[in-house]
Amino acid sequence: MIRTTRRSLLLASGLLVLPRLAIADEPAAASSAAPPPPVTPRTPIVGPKLDELFREIAKARQSVRSFAGPFTQTRKMGLMRTQILSQGRVSLVVPDRLRWDLLPPDEVTYWVTPEGLSYRNRSSQGAVRSNDAKSLSAGLEDLRAMLGGDLSVLRKRYDVKAFAVGDDVEFEATALASADARGMKAVRFGIAKDRVRPTFTRLVEKNGDTSDIRFGELRTNVPLDPQTMHL
Repeated sequence: MIRTTRRSLLLASGLLVLPRLAIADEPAAASSAAPPPPVTPRTPIVGPKLDELFREIAKARQSVRSFAGPFTQTRKMGLMRTQILSQGRVSLVVPDRLRWDLLPPDEVTYWVTPEGLSYRNRSSQGAVRSNDAKSLSAGLEDLRAMLGGDLSVLRKRYDVKAFAVGDDVEFEATALASADARGMKAVRFGIAKDRVRPTFTRLVEKNGDTSDIRFGELRTNVPLDPQTMHL
């Protein structure tokens, strides 16, 4: 039987990366910075238009069976003022199977399935069942909803705001005061103009640590071997 340790729970929380050998301090501001790029206006989407946007995304995602592609993840730990940079690949089979690969030197894979959370790294592997880690499961359900699921589930625990940014849309979700301690403190994420593929995600945990994820080209309805979608 695989023994689930406190460390394995920590590694899995928010799809955290394994500690890297090289951890760099945040760079100091340059003395002479180049002019910033033009800022695309962010137009709030409110009232009936927000409800319509949720329905539009749900309809667009009905035709999606899977997607896969690369991402870059930057994890910042506030108290230590350090950051960990990682490259990876995400694979999603709708509605409920997510594979999250962090490439070497991290070299760890996470699976989020109806059975719970599993992981494998160079030296160990383990599984965390949903009924043993309800808080962790809630956070992962939120992430899965953002990537390719039903966004309306976020409204159960978050105050969700949306903005039009060019052809894309961005969401800001802040945990409700009435919500329980499960899930993230705040989440920000973007969805491309096809209303299916995520463009970025920013996760803010209860302790203030953040994970910034930028997605590359995500291909939809790609064939994925079912054997690769679980430990």
